[in-house]
Amino acid sequence: MDTERTHDPITRTTSPAWLAYTASATGLLLGAAHLTVTAGLLLSETQNPTVGYLAWMLVPVLIALAIAAVPLTLIDPRRARSPWPRRACGAIAVLTAALALFGLSALAFGAAPLSLFLGPGPYALACAVAFTALTLSTRVPRP
Repeated sequence: MDTERTHDPITRTTSPAWLAYTASATGLLLGAAHLTVTAGLLLSETQNPTVGYLAWMLVPVLIALAIAAVPLTLIDPRRARSPWPRRACGAIAVLTAALALFGLSALAFGAAPLSLFLGPGPYALACAVAFTALTLSTRVPRP
């Protein structure tokens, strides 16, 4: 009886699917949070519906949809061989980390802790963590 097992070396070019879906969901969460806060101000009549405000309401949501689409390209082995999805995930991780620091910096100036949920801080922090983990989990095959 042969007790030794031979294993082929693992060469994974795609990231774990659950991690890509998690990063995509955090991108959608970021967009949904922005839409909820800005639409809430519009519906409570705190803000007048101007063209500039509607653009401020919808353009970040479209950017968040694009952010949510990038991790899904890393699941497909054909697209995962290209360097751009991994680089885009890394850039998104850095940008959302900066956005989280900017959003959470109000705590240093005495803002009420619950008011942080009206800004991008906690949502961008979740995005930064998920995209950093996704970027670091994706390995490129060696020639």
